[in-house]
Amino acid sequence: MTRNGYGLETFLTVVVLALVSPLVGQAVSDSGYRLQSPSGPIPMGITNQWSVDNLIGMPFVAGGSATSTNDATYPETQPDQEHPEYKPDHLLDFSAFGQHVTGDKPEVFLGEAIPYPETEATNGWYVNWAVMSNELISPPAHAFYEPSVQQIYILDGGPVTINWVLTDGYTNRMASHTYLASSAPEGRPYRIYWTDTDYKNDLDFAAPTVNLQGRHVRFYWNTAIPAPEEGPTPNMAGSGTQTNVVRGLYIDAGGQLHAAPGDTLTNPLKGLVVMQYFKTADMQEQVPGGVVVVEVCEPDVETLQASIGERLLPRQEPHGPDGLEARVSQGLSSPVAVYQHRGQYSHSPKNGWVFATRRTVEAPWNIEIYWEEPDPLGTLWPYEVDWYAADWPTDAALYVRGTNGELGTDVSIPQTMGAELLDFQEPPGHAELTSDYRFLTTEPG
Repeated sequence: MTRNGYGLETFLTVVVLALVSPLVGQAVSDSGYRLQSPSGPIPMGITNQWSVDNLIGMPFVAGGSATSTNDATYPETQPDQEHPEYKPDHLLDFSAFGQHVTGDKPEVFLGEAIPYPETEATNGWYVNWAVMSNELISPPAHAFYEPSVQQIYILDGGPVTINWVLTDGYTNRMASHTYLASSAPEGRPYRIYWTDTDYKNDLDFAAPTVNLQGRHVRFYWNTAIPAPEEGPTPNMAGSGTQTNVVRGLYIDAGGQLHAAPGDTLTNPLKGLVVMQYFKTADMQEQVPGGVVVVEVCEPDVETLQASIGERLLPRQEPHGPDGLEARVSQGLSSPVAVYQHRGQYSHSPKNGWVFATRRTVEAPWNIEIYWEEPDPLGTLWPYEVDWYAADWPTDAALYVRGTNGELGTDVSIPQTMGAELLDFQEPPGHAELTSDYRFLTTEPG
């Protein structure tokens, strides 16, 4: 404990607090402090037995600091006291505490295969996959068994119990194991945006469909993404497709996956669903590793700032740009606003990179990019869509020219570099690239 120059004592303390809340309290245990969540209001005079019966704990480490004074007079701003005759020996001027809360870490994530219990399958015992079935899963909607690859996959989050049947080749025995499953995938989900709705008053600008032509897939419908619902009359979907589906995921005759949102005000289609790839149309043999998590999303366009001549990238959070490919939906046709590099070979390190080539600050939708990610079978899914407000960079290279007809030296560019002058200039026409690859300008710009 130290005393400062203001007559206050500063100290570090570990404090046990009963939080004034009907839902949360704190208590001490042998493993440290615990954040408690009771099933009802915390009563006065808490007993250990009440805590055992009513509190759910998560361990955390707490620490903090405080200042106090031995001035026995309440501050003038203090409200009237219920017992003014009680005079304090010390008055707490300030206190603060913080803690790192830890929770249970999922053992398996949505769409992942559940590992068999290695601790049980020892000394010659192994999983008897021939007798495994969906009846051995509880709750049954949280996972499914795929016999063609001898795997059990997660369909929903929360505790899921698998009654593993183990054998030594002669007899069977049961080994029950409960896993904590995450309701989300461990990495980036494969997304599809609403394709049969329009966020710019023109179905030509609806989100792109996902090409599943030649693929054989099965969806495991759930409460968030149920089986497709049909309406009484056909309607026009994106890309001119005619369909009766008003809500749900469906594949049209051309193999394109659509997302019809339904009533976007009261019950929009949004959420995660597990999709399974099969080798053939009879759906008997799964493609190894062919289980993916699909997220259905409403239109979510974000405008990003960019500089002309700069490479355009997707949002950095939460997963960053790695693994995403640019699908330019606006900007490659007149008026051209981007350049997308196509190398001589597809494995060129810059193949597919996109660069802004025109000012779009006043109309950022003139550069629209869907950032797509390929799944294990190469299907491209649009992870995000962005508009770009591009402007001239503030750190552009300076090119000094003269006046009064003496403009000075041109810039010679090696022919082997394949230089090309893009059409957007401010002011128009002031820059020129001659046939012998000399760059020059006639006025500032």
